[in-house]
Amino acid sequence: MRIDPKLFVAPVSPETAQKPATKAPGKAASQASVVNLSAAGSAVVADSDDSVPSARVERLKSMVEAGSYRVDLDALASRIVDDEALRGTRR
Repeated sequence: MRIDPKLFVAPVSPETAQKPATKAPGKAASQASVVNLSAAGSAVVADSDDSVPSARVERLKSMVEAGSYRVDLDALASRIVDDEALRGTRR
């Protein structure tokens, strides 16, 4: 994550701060917190197979705990450079 040094946000003082409007709890407020999946969303959740990623995570976790996992520093550096290039922050 990078912080843009050119971005300026003025400090907020108590005099200039806007107070949030308070709403009486009602039907609209209670419905806003309810999430319903569509039929397509439910099908995706039902069809997902988490066994492969879970098995890989468990295998990597055991390797880290045993001290046998080695980080490929060249691959890591390459991915960091690629990420920087994709974000357009590389100078």
